[in-house]
Amino acid sequence: MYKAKLNMIKLLHHLEELTCSSCVNNACNFYLLLKTKDYETQLHNYIPGISFWKKLILDYVLQNDNTGNVKQQMRVLQLSIIDTLNNLFNSQSNCKYKTLCADLIKNPHLEILIKLFDFIKSRFPNYFDAKLKLPNIIVERELSKSVIDKNWLIINNQYYNDLQISLKPFIQLNDCENNKFTDNRITYLNTLATKLKKVLYRYTEKDQLFKELIKTFLVYNYNYPPCYTFITDKMTKRLEEENSLQSKINKLKKYETRIQQLPQCTTEQYSNKYKSLKSNVLKWVQQELKYNVYKMNMVSTPIPNKVDHKPIKHKIKTNLSVPQLACLLRQFIEANVIQGKTKKHTLQMFSQILSSTSSSQVSEKSLYKKYYNIDDNSAQVVKDLILNLYKSFNADSMKK
Repeated sequence: MYKAKLNMIKLLHHLEELTCSSCVNNACNFYLLLKTKDYETQLHNYIPGISFWKKLILDYVLQNDNTGNVKQQMRVLQLSIIDTLNNLFNSQSNCKYKTLCADLIKNPHLEILIKLFDFIKSRFPNYFDAKLKLPNIIVERELSKSVIDKNWLIINNQYYNDLQISLKPFIQLNDCENNKFTDNRITYLNTLATKLKKVLYRYTEKDQLFKELIKTFLVYNYNYPPCYTFITDKMTKRLEEENSLQSKINKLKKYETRIQQLPQCTTEQYSNKYKSLKSNVLKWVQQELKYNVYKMNMVSTPIPNKVDHKPIKHKIKTNLSVPQLACLLRQFIEANVIQGKTKKHTLQMFSQILSSTSSSQVSEKSLYKKYYNIDDNSAQVVKDLILNLYKSFNADSMKK
C-alpha cells in the first residue's frame, strides 16, 4: 500500500510539472528535453503509457481500505488532470520548437490524459466528482454529441420556423446558458438532445410531433424561456379551435391532468435562473381554466337588476392599478377580513365603488380576471403596502 501511495504522489507531481511547463522560452522543460541526445528514451519516461497510469490507480484503490482517503485523492487527481488538460489545450507557444513539441509531447499527453479521465469516470463512478467543471477539450468533444443539425432540420422538417427558437441552444451550442459545464450538465444536455433527435426523426405529422416535443420538454425540465412560450402558444391555438366554453374547459382539464401525471427530471434542468418548466406551464393551464370557468359562470348566472338600480356617482379614489386592487382585495377576502355572499358578488360591489389610478371605471370582468391571475409586480407592490402599514402601526404603538 505504501508503494501504491508513492506512485499516486508521483503521478500528481508529474501532472504538476507538466502543468507548470510551457514553451515560451529556451528554458522550458520541453526544450531542455529535446536538446538531449537520447531524448526519445527520456520522452518515453516523461510520457508513460495509459496502461501504466491505469495500473497505478487500480493498485492504489485496491490497496487502500480507507474509502474517504481514496475519494479525496481521486478528486485531487481529477482536478490535476483537468488543470493539466486546460493548460495544454489552451497554451500558445511561440518558440521555434512549437510544432515538434506539439507532435512529440503536447498531443500525446492530451490523448493519454483524456483516456485517463475517461477511465476514472467509467471505472470508479463512486469516486468521480461529476460536479467539477470539465476541461475545455472534453467539453468540446461531448457537446458535439448534442448538436441538432440545422441544415437537416430545414430540409427534413417543414415546421423549422416553429422550432428554431425553442431548439436554438441545440442548434447553436455556443448559446447554451451557463458555460460552467460539469459532467452532470453535459450528461443532461446529451440525454435531452438524444431524445429530441429521436422525436424529430420519428414524427412527421404536425400535431403528433409537437405533442411529443412538448412532452419531452416537460419531462426533462427544459426551462429555456422561449420553450415556455412555444408550449403555451400551441395550447392557445388548440383552445381557439374549440367551439364552446365548455369544450375549452374540458380541454384545459385534460391538459392539467396529463401534465400533473408526467414525471420530471429533478437532478438537472436547463437553467437555474427559472422555475421548472412543468410548474410554470401547469400554472398557466390552471389560470386559464379558472378564467374560463368564470366566463362560464357569468354566462349562466346573469347579474340581478336590483344591484344596478342606483348607479353610484361618486367613487372612492385609490392610487392602485386594477391588478393591484385585485391583489389587495384577494388578501382581504382570503383572510375573511371582507365577507360577502360570493367572491363574484363582492368583486362586483367593489368595482362599482372604487376607481383605479388609470380610470374612474373599474371593470368587474377585469377585476375578476386579475383576481385569479396575480402578476409578480402587483404582488410586490401590495406586499410593500401592507408592510408599510404594519411599520406605521408599530410606530404609532411605540409613541403611545
